[in-house]
Amino acid sequence: MSFAILVAMLVLAWRSRRAPAATPFAYAIAALMVWTVGFAMELASTGVEAKLFWVNVQYVGIVALPVFWLQVVVTHLGYSRPRWWTLLWVVPALTLLFVWWAPGDVFYGDPSLISRGVPVPMLDYDYGWWALWVSTPYALALTIAAATLLVLAVRRRCGTSRWQAALLLASTLVPLLAELVYALGWSPVQGYNLVVPAIVLSGVMMAVALFRYHLFDVAPLAREVVVESMRDPVIVLDERRCLVDFNAAAGALLPALRPEAIGGPLAVVLEGSPNVLDMLQHGSSSEREVTLRSGDDARQFSLELSPVRAARGHVAGTVAVFHDITERVELFERVKELARLDGLTNIFNRRHFFELAAAELQRARRHDASLSLILFDLDHFKEINDNHGHLRGDEVLRAVARACGDRLRSFDIFGRYGGEEFAVLLPDVDPDGALAVAERLRRGIAEVQREVGVEVSASFGVASVLTTVGVGLDDLLALADEALYRAKSRGRDRVEEATCLPAPEQIDV
Repeated sequence: MSFAILVAMLVLAWRSRRAPAATPFAYAIAALMVWTVGFAMELASTGVEAKLFWVNVQYVGIVALPVFWLQVVVTHLGYSRPRWWTLLWVVPALTLLFVWWAPGDVFYGDPSLISRGVPVPMLDYDYGWWALWVSTPYALALTIAAATLLVLAVRRRCGTSRWQAALLLASTLVPLLAELVYALGWSPVQGYNLVVPAIVLSGVMMAVALFRYHLFDVAPLAREVVVESMRDPVIVLDERRCLVDFNAAAGALLPALRPEAIGGPLAVVLEGSPNVLDMLQHGSSSEREVTLRSGDDARQFSLELSPVRAARGHVAGTVAVFHDITERVELFERVKELARLDGLTNIFNRRHFFELAAAELQRARRHDASLSLILFDLDHFKEINDNHGHLRGDEVLRAVARACGDRLRSFDIFGRYGGEEFAVLLPDVDPDGALAVAERLRRGIAEVQREVGVEVSASFGVASVLTTVGVGLDDLLALADEALYRAKSRGRDRVEEATCLPAPEQIDV
């Protein structure tokens, strides 16, 4: 019975061999099989020498099982094995050496048969000092370490992962208790080791973990299909939104994702990332965007949620894949920026200037606020192009745009109106203030000469209204253009103000 269960579990472990814990699990089952077969042959043998031989065979599995089982627990719970892990095999290796080749009193004393009061002759092992004080305590210590890790996992995990850990804990404790009963001499049959029958019960619990709670289903399937084939951050959840697995990229993106967090409720694991938590808990199988920060660096991700289906088609969990779309978003923002900026001067282009100016005029109407418009044109700009070339002319335009931008408020609307003509809309600025701003811009443009090595000046036309009720943007532009014309006709490099303002009953912007 025990052997049949172990064979079935070994086959299942082999079928799930890509799972992280499947390989050590298979080794542990193989060690149990060696133990079981050796024990059965020990019971079938009659002489002391024959029984002792099969006991020695059993110890091949006995000494290996605690190490393999601890490895199963450590791997399944997501812990990384330390570099000194191979040192765990020192005591088992010495034990096998003493079992097979050591002189008397090291591992065995004087074994003998027990024939009275038992159904079959049993071997009185008469263990030596190594077995009593080194080998057996060492195996118990490893088993207790595995049980302790599983107890911690049961306390902090949820859902399927908690039941997995609980079943593995139970299957660890049952043989441990049986070994304790045997070591204390409480076995109901003298000389009969209860550990092997206890393996049957452990095997049943392991089988439940395998079949009912899919010990090797969710994480391996997700790793095989998604995680191993992608470099994007990936998080795997079970059907109750508990953390099952994640890849290194996800761990780097979300520091809260640590091996010891596996099995924990997502609400606890990611409580420091509420935006991600909300999307993972309440998202559907669709793509959404989330911004994640690492220090001063902010990156944009699209989050894609997909169901993980087990072999029989039921949904065993969810895979969350984070696609880094930072470059795409930045490119899109850059395209939008280019659509509203003048490519040469990097200020608003004509179309966007009119859009913003119209919106500002509507705001001024609602609040009955003052508004001013400045148009200015560079003097003799054609001569700059003809005498110094168009590249120098472009340099002049860029320098003028920078000089004026530095002398305007952040919410003033500044755009390129035409070739060498610029427009500035000044919210909440009265006529006197607009004249002062225009004069400041004129002086700033005159200083550009030191930067570009070419004499530069501009003529300005200013139009202002104390109330924009009944005034349209076209009226302001016409008045400012009229004042600009006067500035040019009166010698250039000067500021002129509009002399009158029309007040039509209704003008569409």
